[in-house]
Amino acid sequence: MKAQQRPWIRPFGVLVIAVAAVLHSAALLYAFPAGPPKTSSSDDDGQESDDLRGKPASKKPLLVQMAEEHGYRLGDGEDVKRIAPPFEPIRAKYYHEAHPGQAAAINDPPDAMLFYWSDRDRGLKQWKMNFGGHDLRGIFDFVAEIKGQAIEGPDDLMRQRITGDWIVRVGTRDFRLVKQLEEILRHDLSLPIRLEFREVERPAFVVTGEYKFHPLDEKQARLLADYNLRPNTINIFGKSPVPNSGAGGGSGHFSEMLEWLGEWIQMPVVSDLENPPTNDFTWYLHARRPMTKQTRAEDHDPQLVMANFVAQTGLKVSEEVRPVRVLFVVRREANE
Repeated sequence: MKAQQRPWIRPFGVLVIAVAAVLHSAALLYAFPAGPPKTSSSDDDGQESDDLRGKPASKKPLLVQMAEEHGYRLGDGEDVKRIAPPFEPIRAKYYHEAHPGQAAAINDPPDAMLFYWSDRDRGLKQWKMNFGGHDLRGIFDFVAEIKGQAIEGPDDLMRQRITGDWIVRVGTRDFRLVKQLEEILRHDLSLPIRLEFREVERPAFVVTGEYKFHPLDEKQARLLADYNLRPNTINIFGKSPVPNSGAGGGSGHFSEMLEWLGEWIQMPVVSDLENPPTNDFTWYLHARRPMTKQTRAEDHDPQLVMANFVAQTGLKVSEEVRPVRVLFVVRREANE
């Protein structure tokens, strides 16, 4: 595990750092807001905007060079692409110039980067980075935004380590993206797999009622920084919140927060709200360090976590068996 820094560089969805070791593998994930970028040339950091706008410059921006000269682009009919290591030096140069704060904390470039390709802007935008690498389950989240509670497959396949950078076409999700990802995993990495979505019945937490934000109680709030306590900021924790836990977080719509919540407890969380919130949310994950078997069980305990979620949202939660959409990783036979 490489060095960590604060889980949030800037609040409200500009940058996120999450420790994926909490769930799947020893990895540090550094990401932009939950969900893919809009098809826009603007950039919150102001460091990559010229790459997307294509403004004239005396020197081509690094992302433009990576796209034009080093294969970091998508062709016609191509929605996802893997760039295999070893990486060319321009990648490390981009990392240090575009993310100087992150590079000061972790000098070595990330093990994996995710880029989005925009047809409208004909440009490349870097979106996530991962320190520590991925297993197969982590790749589905990193590339296709499919959380762990919605993935099932043989343990030996799910533990396979996957290397490389990824480029995804903006707006491509679900079946089309997954089928192309399957081809890459089969042909580039020789994994004997078939990927298929199924709707299956699984135990789930069902959320009902009317959302009304409630801050943490005074004892819990004293543990946390002010940015953890802003309206529509939900702290996801089991036994207790943890100041600067490094477990990460995100921002986005209510449905995105429920996906993260479900991954934290490894159970689907389904919304039956008649009037779901339309405002954006910020959420923080809390895990104690050093992690032990007991602390991990307590921090991710579904009953504790959901009780704390209810206390902050005013919603109601029940446990039911519900049909949910699951991505199945199926082992291919030799004759397939």
